[in-house]
Amino acid sequence: MSHDCASCPDHECDLLVIGAGPAGLAAAINAASEGLRVIVLERSHDVGGQASTSSRIENYLGFPTGLTGAELAEASHEQAVRFGADIHLGSEVIDLRCEGDHHRAMCANGKTYTCTTILVTAGVTYRRLEVPGADSLIGRGVFYGASPTQVSEYAGKRVFVVGGANSAGQAALFLAQHGARVDVLTRSPLVKSMSTYLLDRLVKAEQDITVHTGARVAAVHGTKAHGIDHVTVADEAAVITHEAAALFVFIGAEPRTDWAPTLAKDAKGFILTGPDAVDAVPYPEHTPLYLETSEPGVFAAGDIRSGSVKRVSAAAGEGAMAVQFIHRYLEAHPAKEASHA
Repeated sequence: MSHDCASCPDHECDLLVIGAGPAGLAAAINAASEGLRVIVLERSHDVGGQASTSSRIENYLGFPTGLTGAELAEASHEQAVRFGADIHLGSEVIDLRCEGDHHRAMCANGKTYTCTTILVTAGVTYRRLEVPGADSLIGRGVFYGASPTQVSEYAGKRVFVVGGANSAGQAALFLAQHGARVDVLTRSPLVKSMSTYLLDRLVKAEQDITVHTGARVAAVHGTKAHGIDHVTVADEAAVITHEAAALFVFIGAEPRTDWAPTLAKDAKGFILTGPDAVDAVPYPEHTPLYLETSEPGVFAAGDIRSGSVKRVSAAAGEGAMAVQFIHRYLEAHPAKEASHA
């Protein structure tokens, strides 16, 4: 059952999953269905991670017409709970310690979790648009992600989408299909970062979509009371202020890994695994498994892992695959298995 863990006692488990996005939920489903006691910690009060804000996921296996990120999150959550995974919402991990045979994760709400293995699937957070006016209008016309519940109110209105990867393309199409007039701002040609199928649809779209290459947002205008009303756009030719009803930002993301200081990371803060991890910190016990970090028994999967493919299906695949390596670790360390009391 999912719940706010503020009222829960301390817990022990075989596998502690940190993050309830696609990678974490896929791991929880596979591990719980195979008999491991699984606890999932999610810092927000909703599951699904960044993927849950996607307006449409069209290249996910088994869904030929696509599905929203929210639909995928809800179905995955239900499946994980049905197999017995214990999902604790509102549980932000602030410290991770390896103490003898077990690992301990401490949350901001004061709870401590003791586990045999850990899988870090905390994902990434949207990179903020650092221009005048943007921060003060978040939720008042400036959005990171595009929820299906937002799009209907922009029919017939002009909106701007910032970014050149798949998430930006999906949002632009979704907004246009619901009647918005969409301007896409991208610094580089879309062909460099957007999947071919999506780029083709964007170029051939019958809806009102205009792509501006080599353009960026210079400022956002509006008030907290009334929301956004204008966006200033700069390109090589000019700086022009346009009327705008909303601004949807998709300019990449970055990991939040400061709570795990002992895990080796790359220059951008993504967690190193497998051969990359052992190159960074010599292993005291064994050669690291493919998704194992610089701490034996601690694994990482999905967007937070260095070198991962930043796609929903890839994250889910890594989460499922990690469970097999976790089984191998537990089999090699039988004395470390947690009690199933």
